[in-house]
Amino acid sequence: MRPKALKTPSLPTGDVTFLFTDIEGSTRLWERFPSAMQAALADHDTLLRRTVASFGGWIVKGIGDGVHAVFENATDAVAACLAAQREFRSLAVSSSSRVKSASPETALPHALKVRMGLHTGVAQLRNGDYFGAASNRAARIASVAHGDQILLSAATAERVRSQLPTGISLRDIGEVRLKGLLSAERLFQIIAADLRQDFPPIPAVTRHSLPAERDRFIGRAEALADLEERLNAGGRLISVVGVGGSGKTRLVTHFGWISLGEFTGGVWFCDLSRARSLDGLVHSVAKGLDVPLGKSDPVEQIASALAGRGRCLVLLDNFEQVAHLAEETIGRWLERAGDARFVVTSR
Repeated sequence: MRPKALKTPSLPTGDVTFLFTDIEGSTRLWERFPSAMQAALADHDTLLRRTVASFGGWIVKGIGDGVHAVFENATDAVAACLAAQREFRSLAVSSSSRVKSASPETALPHALKVRMGLHTGVAQLRNGDYFGAASNRAARIASVAHGDQILLSAATAERVRSQLPTGISLRDIGEVRLKGLLSAERLFQIIAADLRQDFPPIPAVTRHSLPAERDRFIGRAEALADLEERLNAGGRLISVVGVGGSGKTRLVTHFGWISLGEFTGGVWFCDLSRARSLDGLVHSVAKGLDVPLGKSDPVEQIASALAGRGRCLVLLDNFEQVAHLAEETIGRWLERAGDARFVVTSR
């Protein structure tokens, strides 16, 4: 049975620490060992409910093959994560001895590897559940962690740094771009001698040249979803067309911000409002791409730069006055840089 959401009055408000957990590779395990996973997940749930409660936390609800919990005190949240990972490690040892004599239907090939993410922020409650920026950030932190790993946001790390138990430390793993969130997060890993410490690196912040968003973006969900769908379907050149003042620039800029995690080669905004010639066009694009131009063919220089960046998104804003140059610029870039994607705004 999955953990049930608690009643609203029982849940803490104000400044809290959110914990999200998930089982690494759970989909594959369910496909191959459904009966064993059912039993293992029951043990997993019982262990997490007991551990969270013993450190003064609340299980808010079960989410897929993980849980969402909340603590009034960040140090309690860290202690709960450490205790839970130690128990999971203990289960791993006993699991390895059992699996030799068990059939695949009754035992997993290895113990569950649980990833954990913590973030501290202001709680927002609605109908017995949390919503808003703080809980969303905690969920995203957990999503980039590896199995057995405990990741903390900078806000949580700041609260616990001077109160860590003896033998426990924090490892700064740098800024990471979290999918769907506008700002990157500096992440820290909990280091304990009796727990696993070696994990593959988490991708660093995606480079970009996007202008800052001056206010909150509201609405236009269908247009954003349409852009994403077209790119996911293999579209490499998409035009966003509309009359002046209809919000084309605002739309593609926001799309760029929320898509940063999808483009390892960066998201690049190129303002072409002053471009009227080939020279003006390539210099505006080179500026947006942060590519210094030499004496050779500038279109070819940009093509080479794009080809070297792999999967990237280029936003070409105000293209209408140089549309007659599309074939000798974008046309060549599409041929040379197979992983590049272009979104063009035009009247």
